Amino acid sequence: MRLFIRPLDTQFHRSGLPFDAGQDTEVTGLFPPWPRTVYGALRAKGFHKAAVSLDSLAQKSPHPVLGDKSSFGSMILKGPLLATLGRDGQLPMLVLLPFPRDLVRQKDKHTLWHLQPDEEKS
Repeated sequence: MRLFIRPLDTQFHRSGLPFDAGQDTEVTGLFPPWPRTVYGALRAKGFHKAAVSLDSLAQKSPHPVLGDKSSFGSMILKGPLLATLGRDGQLPMLVLLPFPRDLVRQKDKHTLWHLQPDEEKS
C-alpha cells in the first residue's frame, strides 16, 4: 500500500536533541524526518482510527499490524520519500530522489560523468 501525505501547513522536523531556551542560539532542521518518527505517527493514527487505547493493549493481545506499547506489529515502512502526485492529482505518484553526488554534468550539455577517485593521487 502506498500512502501519500499532503501537509496542511508548513512542516518542521528536527533531531531529538533538547532545546532549552538560552543555551543554544539555533536549532537545525531535518528533512525528510526519520523513518521511526513517521512510523510512530502512523501507528498513533492507526490506534486512534481503530479506537484502541494503549491501556487496553496491556490486558489484550497486541494489535496484529500496529503492535502494542513494547513491540511493533507487522507494519513495515519504506520511506519516507518525497513525491508529487501525477498530472491529474492522482496516483501514480512521481518519487523525487536526490541526484547522485558522484554524477556531474557540464552546464548546458547533456553528457553525464561518473566521478571516480584517482588511485594514483590517494
